[in-house]
Amino acid sequence: MTTADQAQVTIRQAEIVVALSRATELAMGQPADFALRSCVLAVDLARALGMGTEDIREVFYLSLMRYVGCNAETHALAALFGDEIAFRRDIAPVDLAQPNQLLPILLRHIAEAHAGEPPVRRWLNVLGALARSKAISGDVLTGHCEVAERFGTRLGFAPHIVRNLGQLYARWDGKGIPAGLKGEGITPAVRVVTLAQDAITLDDAHGRRRCVQLLRQRRGKIYDPRVVDCFAANAEKFMDSLATRTSWQAVLALEPEPHGQLAPSDIDEMFLALADFIDIKSPFTSGHSRAVAELAAASARQFGLPESDCVKLRRAGLVHDLGQVGVSTAILVKQGALSESEWEKVRLHPYHAERILSGPVLFAELAPLAGSHHERLDGTGYHRGARGDALSPLAKILAAAECYQSMIELRPHRAAFSREAAAAALQQAVRAGTIDAEAARAVLAASGHRVAAVRYTQIAGLTPREVEVLRLIAGGQSIKEIARTLGVAPKTADNHIQNLYAKIGVRTRGGATLFALEHGLASRE
Repeated sequence: MTTADQAQVTIRQAEIVVALSRATELAMGQPADFALRSCVLAVDLARALGMGTEDIREVFYLSLMRYVGCNAETHALAALFGDEIAFRRDIAPVDLAQPNQLLPILLRHIAEAHAGEPPVRRWLNVLGALARSKAISGDVLTGHCEVAERFGTRLGFAPHIVRNLGQLYARWDGKGIPAGLKGEGITPAVRVVTLAQDAITLDDAHGRRRCVQLLRQRRGKIYDPRVVDCFAANAEKFMDSLATRTSWQAVLALEPEPHGQLAPSDIDEMFLALADFIDIKSPFTSGHSRAVAELAAASARQFGLPESDCVKLRRAGLVHDLGQVGVSTAILVKQGALSESEWEKVRLHPYHAERILSGPVLFAELAPLAGSHHERLDGTGYHRGARGDALSPLAKILAAAECYQSMIELRPHRAAFSREAAAAALQQAVRAGTIDAEAARAVLAASGHRVAAVRYTQIAGLTPREVEVLRLIAGGQSIKEIARTLGVAPKTADNHIQNLYAKIGVRTRGGATLFALEHGLASRE
C-alpha cells in the first residue's frame, strides 16, 4: 500500500472495536471469544425485545467496547489485589453488592498480594487493604467509565454511542456507578449488554441451568426484569446458537447499516488512541508507545526508506505493545526479579499484539512487524526467536528503536539510562550481534547522537522509489498498474524497473521477486 493509497483508506469502526475487544478480553481475564459471543447474544436479545435499529447499533458497539477503559488505574488495583487480571476473572460471576460472595475473593487476593511478608505484618497489611478496597475499587470503576468515554470519542463514535460507556457499572436497583442511576434511567443498550455478558460468564462458570437461576435471583437488582424474562424464556435457543455465529465476519455482519466508517483523516488519531490505551496501564510506560513510534519513523527516514515505510513504522510503533494488556500490572511494576512464569507472560506479549492486530487490513499488515519488536539478530529475542535475515529491515529498525527508548525511560527495577549510556549500550548490543548495526546507527542519528553516515546496505543502493517499485513487482503488478500506483507514466515506471534490475543483477520479474523475498522486501513487514 503506497502513501497515496493510505490516504484513501477507510476502515469500518466495527473492525477497530472487534480487534480491540481481543485486547480487552486479555485484560479482563476473559475467554478468547468472549466479546464476539456477547455481541451475538446481545444483538439477539435486543431484536427479541423489539428494539429499534439505532438501539441495536448501540448494543452492537457497547458489547465490543464495554471494557475499552480497562487499563485505567490498574496499578492501584494491582497494589491492592496483586494480579488484577486474575482478580477480575474471579469476581466476574459474583454479585458485587453481596458481601458473602465478594469478601472471600477480596481476602484471598489481598492475602496473595502480601505473600512472603512476616505473618503479623502480612495480616495487618491485609486488613488495611481490605478497609481501603471499597473506596479504591469505586475510583477504579469510575475511572474505567471516564477513560472509556474518552477513548470512544477519540475512536470517532457519536455522543449517543459514547454515553453508554459512562454507565458500564450501572445497576437496575441504583447500587452501581454512577451513584443513583437506576431503572429506566439506564440506557437500553447498557441494560441488554450487562445481562448478555453476565449470562455468558455464568453459563461458562456454572452451566445453563444455574446460569438462569442466578439471573432470575438478580432480577430487579442488577438487571432489568424485562431483559431477564426475555432471556430466561429462550435461554437454550439463545445460547445454543452462539457456537456457529462467533467468527469475526459473522459478528461484523450484525452491525446495522449504514456501517460506521472512520474517515482517512482520523486514522492517525485512532492509532494514537490505541497507543494511549496501551500506555495508561502503568505509570512506567506513560508515553512509551508514542516515543517509540516517532523514533522508529525518524530512523527510517535516516535510512532513506520510502515515506510509506516511515508511516508503517510509526503506526507499528504506536501499537507494538498492545499485547501487554494481557500482562498483569503487578508484573509490569515489580521491583525485583521476575519468576519464570512471570517472565513467560512478558515474553508472550508480542505474540498477543500480533494476534490482536490480525484482522482489519489496516492492522493486519502491521501485525508481523509489531510482533517482532523484541526479536534479536542472534535468535535470543522473542516471541519467535527469529534470526538475522528472517528479520526485515523495518523489524530491525523497530527493535533498535524500542531498545533505545526503553533504556532512557525509568523502570521499576532500575533508573533511566542517560542518553549517552543508552547509546553505549545499544552499540554494545551491536557488537554482541543482537541489534543490527545500520539500524542502530539510524536510531542514534535520529536521537541526535553523532554517528557515521547511515547506509541501507540491505537493498543494494536502491533509491526509495526503486524499493517501492520492487515491492510492486513482487506483488504481481504490471507496468501499467505500477505506473498508476505511483502516479507516473508507464515509460517512467519501466525506466525505474530497468534501473533496479541493473542494480540488483536480474533480468526478469521472477528474479526481482526472488531478490525482494531474499532481502525481506516483498512486503512492508
